[in-house]
Amino acid sequence: MSELVNNAARSLAGATAGDAAQLLRGARFMRLGRSRVGAMLGSLLACQGAREVRSGEGGAGGTPAMSLDPAIDIVIDDQTAAAGTRIEAADWRRADPRVIYVRFTDFPRTHPRWSDRSTLVDEMIHAELGLNRIGGGVPDPEPLSMASAYGAIWGAIHVVASLKARDESGSGNHVEFPLFAAGITVMARKLLELDDKRLVDPLTIPHLPLAEIYACADGRHVQMQGHSGRFVEAMLKVGGCMEWCEAASTGLHLLPDRASEEMWRARLSAMFREHPALQWEEQINAAGGACTVCRSRAEWLNVEHADAAGIIVKGVKGPAGAAGREPVPVVPAVRAFAAGPAGSAGAGAQDAGLRSAAPAMPAAKAGANTGLPLAGLRVVDFAIILAGPTCGRTLAELGAEVIKIDAPVRPTSMYGWLDVNRGKRSIALDLTRPTGRDIALRLMAKADVVVENFRAGKMDKLGLGFADAVRRKGDIVYASLNAFDFGGSWAERAGWEHNAQAATGMQMARARDGTPQMVPVPVNDYSTGLLGAYGVLLGLRRARAMGTAVWVGGSLARTASFIQSEELAAAMSGGREHAPAPTQAVRCADGWVRILIETPEDSGKLRQIEASLAGGTCAGLLARLRAEGIPAVQELTVAELQADGSLDAAGLRVSWQHPHWGAMQQIAARPEVSGFASRAGWPAPDPGDNTDEILAGLGYSRPEIADLKRSGAVSERVALFS
Repeated sequence: MSELVNNAARSLAGATAGDAAQLLRGARFMRLGRSRVGAMLGSLLACQGAREVRSGEGGAGGTPAMSLDPAIDIVIDDQTAAAGTRIEAADWRRADPRVIYVRFTDFPRTHPRWSDRSTLVDEMIHAELGLNRIGGGVPDPEPLSMASAYGAIWGAIHVVASLKARDESGSGNHVEFPLFAAGITVMARKLLELDDKRLVDPLTIPHLPLAEIYACADGRHVQMQGHSGRFVEAMLKVGGCMEWCEAASTGLHLLPDRASEEMWRARLSAMFREHPALQWEEQINAAGGACTVCRSRAEWLNVEHADAAGIIVKGVKGPAGAAGREPVPVVPAVRAFAAGPAGSAGAGAQDAGLRSAAPAMPAAKAGANTGLPLAGLRVVDFAIILAGPTCGRTLAELGAEVIKIDAPVRPTSMYGWLDVNRGKRSIALDLTRPTGRDIALRLMAKADVVVENFRAGKMDKLGLGFADAVRRKGDIVYASLNAFDFGGSWAERAGWEHNAQAATGMQMARARDGTPQMVPVPVNDYSTGLLGAYGVLLGLRRARAMGTAVWVGGSLARTASFIQSEELAAAMSGGREHAPAPTQAVRCADGWVRILIETPEDSGKLRQIEASLAGGTCAGLLARLRAEGIPAVQELTVAELQADGSLDAAGLRVSWQHPHWGAMQQIAARPEVSGFASRAGWPAPDPGDNTDEILAGLGYSRPEIADLKRSGAVSERVALFS
């Protein structure tokens, strides 16, 4: 797994200066373990120019030999040994108080399953997160390394936030991020609860089965998607079934019953069997719809768009040895381009590039800072659905003031809205009206960061693109997130979570009987938003140091490729994927237990324990296994996770009173951090909840605000639920 880091570094060595900003050039990091989460964090740092320093082998207890090099900026502690046989944060901090020490564990210290000895095995963490039992039945291990991927991304965010704090204070940081706390992010929408059960999420009631996988004439499958009538129209126009259009559009978000939903599913299934998959993809996208062929990972590697967009960097040679020198793919999870000195007219992000190397790491300043690392920064958030708003929410958690610009309409997923928009204020603007656009530009002129997640070119057409922002704020950081990235022939395609899953091989990798399966959680949405926040933090350091505007780009397809980077490398080389650690699910009288089998002796002990506890409870089996030193966790369902109290014990759930919708509970993932704080914020506002106060902050008088509302440029609050 260290090849993830090596390949990222080699790809940078061959890149030209105009390719992308190396925003961590000059930083040095060391990994202490060999876990996937550590490798993925190393890759995220190396792709931005940081250099890995190798630790010596043969330390006590099988850990790397300690080398307390004061030139190391970041230590990634992904050791799995127990205390007493491991290198500890205190050792590094004594040697260099400036070091940023990131430790990964399985669980938070206040979680009932906390242990000083971690496994860092995804299947074990997924069991406690409910990911292996999304459907509630027999455990079905989640094949994606979600906990490791989210741990790495959250780790990268806190590394750069810590570097920013160190630039100002001279002090390092100790970050402890449990994989359980990182992975809970992907479950947040499922775990959000409103006490008023009349407030139902529309996604849970009968509706047109548009966002589904359909079999085609050639035996292949496509993933359909869309959220408005125009996507229904595009699909039915290509299918020659326009007579269904009015009824289908009416039922897009609400049908009378499940029988009606099944009727439409049968109709659409028959329609899609009329043509081959690629024809559907090409023609529906050309008509303005959203349709993606369910490809394998190997096919995704050979899609021209993936190369043209720079999602997959090919031609990087592996090391000599048994694996040969096969090319392996590298996925820079975010890309960044500088736009020139502050105050310049600016240019399009793709044209700007970088004409000179980035500076080395800035020298630290004296002082101390234990507050919110982004306090005093203002973010203007244009984003919709999940990915972009997750970026804004993450920046708010770190202290930024986030103003969300919303259309004056009700969102289609109220529970998703409540999840990703806490800690923000909202203004409802009609950006198609000149006055609405002018208000948005005034907000951008006062902002440090802009976040948007529309198709490539849409913000430019509105006059709100990167170049427009730079003309008003020469050192702005502008983050753009979308489905398929910002180069290549798919850049302007519409797409959502499931389209990215289909394109990049995620759905085919979990196929059953040849039928691709959706990933049951929005793994790419949330992680793309988090990677956007990582890119913004990188950009803020660059903007501060150089006085330049920075464009940051990310996409669902890029993120999906990063999450699968090791599997894509195996697909390209024809080699075997990394074998996961051997785990086993054991049935008990009241549920299931997942066990990590580390040695042949563990297998023998397990057989004896199973025989003696046949028909026993999960608690009884867990107690015996832990007494024998065998790692074990319970396979929870989502409902069991909600009810077992571990989220509250670990401080990962907040309960508060929404000003409009009453008592609610939701997830707020956070690590333990020594050098600064983070916050959950406050309940998400309804669209337009703060319109008047935001306009007043721009200098508008009450009569002017009333005129703006009468003109339709701004709107009163739009109630989230009807």
